[in-house]
Amino acid sequence: MQLRIKLLRPLLAVLAVTLGIAAATAPKRPLTHKDYASWRTIAGQKLSPDGRYVAYFLFPQEGDGEFVVRDLQTGTERREPAGVRPQPPARGEPSEPTPEAAPTTRGPILTFSADSRYVLFSIYPSKAETEAARKEKKKPEEISRHGMGIVNLTTPGAAVRIEKVATFQAPEEQGALVVYHKQSAAPPSGEGETAEDEDQRRGASSRPATPARRTGSDLVVRMLDSGAERTLPEVTEFQLARDGKLLVFSVGAKEEEKNGVFALALDANVDPRPLLAGKGRYARLSWNEQQNVLAFLTDRGESPSRFRLYGWKRGAADAEEWVGITSPGLQNGFQPSERGAVSFSRDGSKVFFGCARPQPRSSSSIQPSAADDERVVADLWHWKDGFIQPMQRVRAAQERNRTYRAVYHIQDKKLVQLAGPEMPEASPSEDGRWAAGISDLPYRSMVDYDTRYSDFYLVDTATGARRLAAQKRTGTPIWSPDGRYLLHYDDRQWHAIEAASGNRINLTEKLGVAFWNELYDAPGNPTAYGNGGWTQDGKYVLLYDQFDIWQVAPDGSSAECLTRGAGRRSRTQFRVVRLERDPRQRHIDPGKPLLLRAENIDTRDTGFWRTRIGAPSEPQRLLMGPKNYSAPTVAQKAEVYLLTASTFNEFPDLLVSGPDFKNLRKVSAANPQKEQLLWGTGELIRYKNLDGVPLSAALYKPENMEPGKNTRLLVNI
Repeated sequence: MQLRIKLLRPLLAVLAVTLGIAAATAPKRPLTHKDYASWRTIAGQKLSPDGRYVAYFLFPQEGDGEFVVRDLQTGTERREPAGVRPQPPARGEPSEPTPEAAPTTRGPILTFSADSRYVLFSIYPSKAETEAARKEKKKPEEISRHGMGIVNLTTPGAAVRIEKVATFQAPEEQGALVVYHKQSAAPPSGEGETAEDEDQRRGASSRPATPARRTGSDLVVRMLDSGAERTLPEVTEFQLARDGKLLVFSVGAKEEEKNGVFALALDANVDPRPLLAGKGRYARLSWNEQQNVLAFLTDRGESPSRFRLYGWKRGAADAEEWVGITSPGLQNGFQPSERGAVSFSRDGSKVFFGCARPQPRSSSSIQPSAADDERVVADLWHWKDGFIQPMQRVRAAQERNRTYRAVYHIQDKKLVQLAGPEMPEASPSEDGRWAAGISDLPYRSMVDYDTRYSDFYLVDTATGARRLAAQKRTGTPIWSPDGRYLLHYDDRQWHAIEAASGNRINLTEKLGVAFWNELYDAPGNPTAYGNGGWTQDGKYVLLYDQFDIWQVAPDGSSAECLTRGAGRRSRTQFRVVRLERDPRQRHIDPGKPLLLRAENIDTRDTGFWRTRIGAPSEPQRLLMGPKNYSAPTVAQKAEVYLLTASTFNEFPDLLVSGPDFKNLRKVSAANPQKEQLLWGTGELIRYKNLDGVPLSAALYKPENMEPGKNTRLLVNI
């Protein structure tokens, strides 16, 4: 028997090699619809703070996806089921929910703990669950739409999976914990629905509905190391401090006497402390940037929709009222509104909020008369309307819910309304000293045949005084970080408006290159090539021509080509890549290297270069090649970069590298089945059109195309 086995071993070895070669040389097959359905894309990719792990989602076009986390040191991977890819919001769905809307997530979310020991990720229903629910004709709110997974990266084992999680958050700076908000239980169809609610749901009401009181759902604090949990019932909103030591939340209880805003110290075994409590709704919990002052809105003790603005200083016993119903400083009939966002100036000295007139009585509260049976409902058109009736109808809900920005100066206890019906928008500078007023009212009727125009105003936030800065301009102005200048593009040039004087300075007319898109071929003024942002000291703004980047002082005193003309000489387009590790760092640090992404417009090679603000020489080339390199992201506490590279034949799998991009390493394989499929080749071709203008195009040829044989050509223009 042993002799037979010894004699068979060479034969088995030859057979194994033969089968391997046959598998490797198996003919490729054409793509089918099943291949399209199984083709996977990468979503939500992120590096851990220490740069050791990369995590991402893999979703097929149809079917269940998975969550993947990879140890970049050992190469080991852990995979968890993630369900069906979430659908994007429906067209026309508001991007910012009202305070009374249940919290939702729009796409797959993953986050690492601050110490990189845990990763949290979204879970969605499986395809089987969604198909079964569809067959049973269940409504979307009756399906468990979201869940949360927790992976301990320091120990083996499956993820902890928690169902019916609407949203979750981990502290950014420290603390091995997560706070997650459970989904609200959906009421049976029609339960508690008034005639007005039905009108609103069907889009039939012409009046704004009074927001219904919403009962909250469980908010759970989970310690990641021990798994211990603490449940806070009937929570509507929450804010977790970055240091992980404090949680503030609002309660919307069935017993309204239990409503309020509460603070819970997470580093001590104590009960939540009420900051303000009692019957009413509490909304728009908002920290200042330092997270030592909290602002919120409430109609406690008032009739519905009569909101006040409150503030709480961290460590204080109670919240204090900042703005009431009759506080001086608002226009006649205006009051704080829960429909507007609440935010602080950068230094925390000013708080901005929305105000509006009280909503009128709902149509359901008006008793119908006998004559109503013969009433004719019609749209009335008028030639002086700003927008034509179809646009008015589309914008009706937005206009009903419109609020106008106001500011409260905390130290001076002074309230100033900045915007109003005559000037609908006011965008404050980061320091809150000024606001840019914007009004399109005089030009709304022109949108049918022209572009959108607006008048720009400079608004003093201390007094509310307005000064007209520019008339009939396009675009949206951008504040400098120091609040001294407004930047805007108009009439093919970049301009700066000095806030103190109102002087308007043309920044680009004398620079000898075009800052507008020279290939723009649509009616109207051409768009700008764009800008790379401000330096954080406000001394310079980076402006793009077709190829190069210009470093321009907003007062017009200096302008120089930061890339020293290297882009134009080589027909390579340079653009700034933002690599800020701190999400609150919104501008360019002039003392740090500046990473640029480059693309040659002739060869379409891409890559990365490096320079500095004020650099005397051309940018330093780091990487350039015949691939499409994506803009990278960087780990928060390590010099580890994450990016993709793709060609017609190469899927954009994830790559990691150091800051010089010398050793790119592939760390994902989303679609290994591609090697079994007939694919093709792609190449750039150049030709001249009928006017003799040189043009370029991409030509894609199938892999099984026979040379010399006529093949059909599909032209996409």
